[in-house]
Amino acid sequence: MTTNSSTLSDSAKAEYEAGLEQFRLMSNLRRQDMAFATTVQAAVFTIVGSKLLQLNFSDFLLSAIAFFVLLLGLNSERRLAAYMTGYMKRVLEIEAESGMSMFCGAGQVTQKRRFLVSNAIVFPFYYCVFVFAWLVVWTLNLWKRR
Repeated sequence: MTTNSSTLSDSAKAEYEAGLEQFRLMSNLRRQDMAFATTVQAAVFTIVGSKLLQLNFSDFLLSAIAFFVLLLGLNSERRLAAYMTGYMKRVLEIEAESGMSMFCGAGQVTQKRRFLVSNAIVFPFYYCVFVFAWLVVWTLNLWKRR
Protein backbone atom coordinates (compact mmCIF):
# COMPACT_ATOMS: atom_id res chain seq x y z
CA MET A 1 0.00 0.00 0.00
CA THR A 2 1.34 3.38 -0.85
CA THR A 3 0.23 6.69 0.54
CA ASN A 4 -0.27 9.79 -1.54
CA SER A 5 -1.15 12.14 1.28
CA SER A 6 0.80 15.37 0.99
CA THR A 7 0.28 15.99 4.71
CA LEU A 8 2.57 13.11 5.64
CA SER A 9 6.30 13.51 5.99
CA ASP A 10 8.51 11.00 4.19
CA SER A 11 9.36 9.32 7.49
CA ALA A 12 5.67 9.05 8.45
CA LYS A 13 4.87 7.58 5.01
CA ALA A 14 7.66 5.04 5.40
CA GLU A 15 6.55 4.22 8.94
CA TYR A 16 2.93 3.85 7.83
CA GLU A 17 3.79 1.56 4.93
CA ALA A 18 6.18 -0.51 7.09
CA GLY A 19 3.52 -0.84 9.79
CA LEU A 20 0.94 -2.09 7.31
CA GLU A 21 3.44 -4.52 5.77
CA GLN A 22 4.45 -5.89 9.18
CA PHE A 23 0.78 -6.28 10.09
CA ARG A 24 0.16 -8.27 6.90
CA LEU A 25 3.22 -10.47 7.42
CA MET A 26 2.37 -11.18 11.04
CA SER A 27 -1.23 -12.02 10.10
CA ASN A 28 0.15 -14.63 7.71
CA LEU A 29 2.53 -15.97 10.37
CA ARG A 30 -0.32 -16.36 12.85
CA ARG A 31 -2.29 -18.44 10.36
CA GLN A 32 0.74 -20.52 9.38
CA ASP A 33 1.46 -21.23 13.06
CA MET A 34 -2.14 -22.36 13.50
CA ALA A 35 -1.99 -24.57 10.43
CA PHE A 36 1.24 -26.18 11.64
CA ALA A 37 -0.08 -26.81 15.15
CA THR A 38 -3.32 -28.24 13.74
CA THR A 39 -1.39 -30.54 11.40
CA VAL A 40 0.74 -31.84 14.28
CA GLN A 41 -2.35 -32.44 16.44
CA ALA A 42 -4.15 -34.24 13.61
CA ALA A 43 -1.10 -36.41 12.91
CA VAL A 44 -0.70 -37.40 16.56
CA PHE A 45 -4.44 -38.02 17.02
CA THR A 46 -4.34 -40.20 13.89
CA ILE A 47 -1.34 -42.19 15.16
CA VAL A 48 -2.65 -42.77 18.70
CA GLY A 49 -6.37 -42.49 17.94
CA SER A 50 -7.39 -46.08 18.61
CA LYS A 51 -5.31 -46.12 21.82
CA LEU A 52 -6.30 -42.65 22.99
CA LEU A 53 -7.57 -43.91 26.35
CA GLN A 54 -4.80 -46.49 26.76
CA LEU A 55 -1.60 -44.65 25.90
CA ASN A 56 1.64 -46.57 26.21
CA PHE A 57 4.91 -44.77 26.90
CA SER A 58 5.71 -43.95 23.25
CA ASP A 59 2.15 -42.72 22.64
CA PHE A 60 2.36 -40.56 25.75
CA LEU A 61 5.70 -39.16 24.58
CA LEU A 62 4.21 -38.35 21.19
CA SER A 63 1.26 -36.62 22.85
CA ALA A 64 3.67 -34.64 25.05
CA ILE A 65 5.45 -33.41 21.91
CA ALA A 66 2.09 -32.39 20.42
CA PHE A 67 1.27 -30.60 23.68
CA PHE A 68 4.61 -28.77 23.56
CA VAL A 69 3.88 -27.67 19.96
CA LEU A 70 0.61 -26.20 21.25
CA LEU A 71 2.44 -24.26 23.97
CA LEU A 72 4.91 -22.94 21.40
CA GLY A 73 2.03 -21.97 19.10
CA LEU A 74 0.19 -20.22 21.92
CA ASN A 75 3.31 -18.29 22.88
CA SER A 76 3.94 -17.33 19.25
CA GLU A 77 0.31 -16.24 18.88
CA ARG A 78 0.49 -14.01 21.93
CA ARG A 79 3.78 -12.44 20.83
CA LEU A 80 2.65 -11.80 17.26
CA ALA A 81 -0.66 -10.34 18.47
CA ALA A 82 1.24 -7.98 20.80
CA TYR A 83 3.56 -6.84 18.00
CA MET A 84 0.59 -6.35 15.68
CA THR A 85 -1.18 -4.26 18.32
CA GLY A 86 1.90 -2.04 18.59
CA TYR A 87 2.18 -1.59 14.84
CA MET A 88 -1.53 -0.86 14.49
CA LYS A 89 -1.40 1.67 17.30
CA ARG A 90 1.24 3.62 15.38
CA VAL A 91 -0.61 3.23 12.05
CA LEU A 92 -3.77 4.61 13.67
CA GLU A 93 -1.78 7.53 15.15
CA ILE A 94 -0.44 8.39 11.70
CA GLU A 95 -3.94 8.14 10.24
CA ALA A 96 -5.31 10.46 12.93
CA GLU A 97 -2.51 12.99 12.36
CA SER A 98 -3.06 13.06 8.61
CA GLY A 99 -6.83 12.72 8.42
CA MET A 100 -6.74 9.24 6.86
CA SER A 101 -9.13 6.54 8.04
CA MET A 102 -8.53 3.28 6.19
CA PHE A 103 -7.71 1.11 9.21
CA CYS A 104 -9.61 3.18 11.72
CA GLY A 105 -12.71 2.97 9.53
CA ALA A 106 -12.27 -0.73 8.87
CA GLY A 107 -11.97 -1.36 12.59
CA GLN A 108 -15.14 0.57 13.30
CA VAL A 109 -17.08 -1.33 10.64
CA THR A 110 -15.80 -4.66 11.94
CA GLN A 111 -16.68 -3.86 15.55
CA LYS A 112 -20.26 -3.04 14.53
CA ARG A 113 -20.80 -6.54 13.15
CA ARG A 114 -22.83 -8.83 15.38
CA PHE A 115 -21.50 -12.18 16.53
CA LEU A 116 -17.97 -11.36 15.38
CA VAL A 117 -15.19 -12.25 17.81
CA SER A 118 -11.69 -10.84 17.53
CA ASN A 119 -8.89 -13.14 16.39
CA ALA A 120 -7.00 -11.96 19.48
CA ILE A 121 -9.55 -14.01 21.44
CA VAL A 122 -10.36 -16.80 18.98
CA PHE A 123 -6.81 -17.85 18.11
CA PRO A 124 -5.61 -18.39 21.73
CA PHE A 125 -8.93 -20.11 22.49
CA TYR A 126 -8.29 -22.49 19.58
CA TYR A 127 -4.94 -23.51 21.06
CA CYS A 128 -6.46 -23.83 24.53
CA VAL A 129 -9.12 -26.24 23.25
CA PHE A 130 -6.37 -28.63 22.13
CA VAL A 131 -4.44 -28.13 25.38
CA PHE A 132 -7.59 -28.97 27.33
CA ALA A 133 -8.20 -32.03 25.12
CA TRP A 134 -4.73 -33.41 25.90
CA LEU A 135 -5.20 -32.74 29.62
CA VAL A 136 -8.50 -34.66 29.52
CA VAL A 137 -6.88 -37.55 27.62
CA TRP A 138 -4.01 -37.74 30.11
CA THR A 139 -6.38 -37.54 33.09
CA LEU A 140 -8.55 -40.32 31.70
CA ASN A 141 -5.45 -42.44 31.07
CA LEU A 142 -4.32 -41.97 34.68
CA TRP A 143 -7.83 -42.71 35.93
CA LYS A 144 -8.00 -45.98 33.96
CA ARG A 145 -4.63 -47.15 35.30
CA ARG A 146 -5.85 -46.96 38.90
